[in-house]
Amino acid sequence: MYIPGLYNGKNRTFFFSAYEALRNDAPFRCSTSVPTAAMRNGDFSGLLDNQGRLTTIHDPLTTDAKTYARQPFSYAES
Repeated sequence: MYIPGLYNGKNRTFFFSAYEALRNDAPFRCSTSVPTAAMRNGDFSGLLDNQGRLTTIHDPLTTDAKTYARQPFSYAES
């Protein structure tokens, strides 16, 4: 190949290009959850884990720097 002033054909220039595509048309499942009306209002007293046990929510601002222990939030109505 000879392109005047640009490429004289004596250089050993090779071009390589590749394209790979993966198409997965299989259906997939997505599990999501939304907060209840009580949770949207800040009441997490009924928050359960996947085994039906109450979940304790801790206050991150009460973390002890040595033991990393935290105080749970109080669910008392104010």
